[in-house]
Amino acid sequence: MGTIEPSVLSTAVIRDLLRDGIRTGIDDPASAKRPTESQFVATTYPDRSVYYPLIVVGEVSDRSYRPDIRAEVWKHTYAAQIMIHAKSMTQLYQLRDGVRAWIENNIRTLEQAGYMDATVSSSSSATWDAAATIYRWRLVVTGTVWTAPGEEEESE
Repeated sequence: MGTIEPSVLSTAVIRDLLRDGIRTGIDDPASAKRPTESQFVATTYPDRSVYYPLIVVGEVSDRSYRPDIRAEVWKHTYAAQIMIHAKSMTQLYQLRDGVRAWIENNIRTLEQAGYMDATVSSSSSATWDAAATIYRWRLVVTGTVWTAPGEEEESE
């Protein structure tokens, strides 16, 4: 069981593991037309230069506790949201299936990085407007993360 330093928990899981993994593991269907300043997979919804499809990875929740008061280790139930935005339902479903497949096919990669027992705990449409021109799907991935202070943090 690997641990992650608490000061980089979100960075390690959201950016380095999920965002970068999805970015390199799923083909961008608009790569030939995508403007250079626009990202296919990001950690925040852009303020400008929004180009679809777009996948946004972020944190949903983090519950943690110390399972043993004699140790400096914390156990987290850490949930990440993967929001897919697309111009058509067909593209939305293809990307949703691609994200789910990436998670299932990379479960060992997730575990090696410290995101244990990852599951797709929720997968549902997030399009609420019947006249929508952009369709949205929300996947929530929940896993266990163990954190422990690094050597620098312990000596402070």
